Amino acid sequence: MVENIIDKIKQEVSSYINKNVIITQNGFIQSKYEIKTAEFSVDNEILSILAREDITYLKINLNQIYTFDSDDLKLVFYMDNDTIITIQKR
Repeated sequence: MVENIIDKIKQEVSSYINKNVIITQNGFIQSKYEIKTAEFSVDNEILSILAREDITYLKINLNQIYTFDSDDLKLVFYMDNDTIITIQKR
C-alpha cells in the first residue's frame, strides 16, 4: 500500500518540476512559503522539495502520508500526525 502511494506521488510531482510552488502546512504547526524553480526527488521514501536558487527546502517522510488528493494545480497530503500539507503551483 505504501509503495502504491509513493509511486502515485512520484508521478504527480513530475509536473511540478521547475515550477514556482506555494507550500502550506496546517496542523500542530502552520506555515506558508514559496519555493521558486522547485526540484523534487524521492530517496528512501523521503520526498525532497528544493529551491534551485536558494536554501529553501521541505522534506516529507512519505510513510507518514495516509492519503492524498491532487488536481491540475495542487497536491494535498494528509499526514498521520493530523497535519495537512498543500503544494500548489503558482
